[in-house]
Amino acid sequence: MTISAALDRYWRLDSYDELKVDGLKRVLSSRGFKYRFLDRSRRFELVRRLQRLGCGSPVYDKIPPGVLQKFIQQRGLKEVLLMGLSEKNRALVVTLEDADDQPKFHRFMDLPAELRSRIYDYYTASFPQVLRMPTQPPLARVSRQMRQEVLPVFYSRQTFTITYHQIATYQLKLSADSSLFLHNLAPRQISNVRRLQISLRDPRSKEEADFRCIIDLRRSATSAITVKASSGSEMKAVLKKLEDLIGGLGTKGGRKAFQMRDVHNLRRAVETGLVLGDSESDAESE
Repeated sequence: MTISAALDRYWRLDSYDELKVDGLKRVLSSRGFKYRFLDRSRRFELVRRLQRLGCGSPVYDKIPPGVLQKFIQQRGLKEVLLMGLSEKNRALVVTLEDADDQPKFHRFMDLPAELRSRIYDYYTASFPQVLRMPTQPPLARVSRQMRQEVLPVFYSRQTFTITYHQIATYQLKLSADSSLFLHNLAPRQISNVRRLQISLRDPRSKEEADFRCIIDLRRSATSAITVKASSGSEMKAVLKKLEDLIGGLGTKGGRKAFQMRDVHNLRRAVETGLVLGDSESDAESE
């Protein structure tokens, strides 16, 4: 998989690479599709059915040819020429699926701004809640105006992961993926980010993060941080330094908002918290 494909994976349809034909059939059977023992459906056909189910598109395979022909006529599509029954049935399905995959609506920008915003909300809600190093979603690449409308919704809805690697006792470094994400994030968009997941880990370890928390600017400063994983009492000092940083954030449009310098100051806050936490632990042990 290329780097570009990996960054885009969050919005692409699942390719089900981990499942073989039998596994795909079991998943489809659990969703109402029954397969005979000698069914010869090819893998790409099974994947296609699962993908269409996943995005709410109709699956035409079990619909009689006469009904499919009526669908084609009603939609004004090019009729399928006469051929063998099995070939014709497959051609009818392909015709309808191709039309589904190429919907046309040329007056989207004529819709009221409030309705377009609701559509963007629905669109971004289909993405994973927590993203790591994502590219901009495809809808933001259609035009300049649509990008200006979509990106604020995208950045305000999702949670973005910032990972720090501990390269020395009290020294942290942004992971390569987090560094790339911040480098490509336009300064004017950082103020739209409402949720960050801060993760601290040892790059030499395959274990889960030593410390992970979510900063949610939609909450008050005292409840903005939710700890997801923590090892060691010294992390209390890290939380305190993060709370201090959030309390000092500036505002935009009457609400607290990140600036790029605040995101970079997160590293210093965590480093300082680690130092203070160890000092407090040593004092208590004495």
